[in-house]
Amino acid sequence: MSDPDDRRVTQAAWGLVLAPLVFVGGWAVVGASIHGYSPRREAISNLAAVDSPRRWIMFAVFVTYGVAMVVGSFALRCSVVRAAWPAAVVNGVALMGVAATPIHRSDLVDGLHGLAATVAYLSLAAMPLLASKGLRQAGYPVAAMASVFVGVASLGSFLMAWVSTDGGLFQRTGSTVGDVWILAVGLAILFGPLARPLASERAACT
Repeated sequence: MSDPDDRRVTQAAWGLVLAPLVFVGGWAVVGASIHGYSPRREAISNLAAVDSPRRWIMFAVFVTYGVAMVVGSFALRCSVVRAAWPAAVVNGVALMGVAATPIHRSDLVDGLHGLAATVAYLSLAAMPLLASKGLRQAGYPVAAMASVFVGVASLGSFLMAWVSTDGGLFQRTGSTVGDVWILAVGLAILFGPLARPLASERAACT
């Protein structure tokens, strides 16, 4: 990459690398540091609850993820998987909403938190589903099928988290599957052919 627009895409793509690493690393490390916390049964949101001893660390994790995803959405917009960029913006904003509404404060705040988390889950699952068409049109049929699988697996895991006693495990499964997809796409934009949008859409990213 050499021109200014290409450099902007490269810089934005680092957001797609940073976001999942910070998020997965954050909940894994913070969860392990709290005695009695069960990642199998308890939600990630419990780590950022108002009564959590690591509340502000997880607040920073959520906000960092959110900002990085909004920044990274520009790289998606200027890539083969352009259709996923609006979902990335929604996902990033939703995670910042999750950070702003820590649970265990009041019924109202808990409700707003649940709404923000639901939007975050759905938008995360939507990204790979939306991206699959662009991958197929660009000549990556296997990657397109894998992208659909990731979206379905992520959505299914989130649905299971609502009904299972192992909600924390399913939530982490759905989130991690989606985060691995984001990381892979970010790296593919940085170092592979996904950085170039389809010719018919190239003007739309400027």
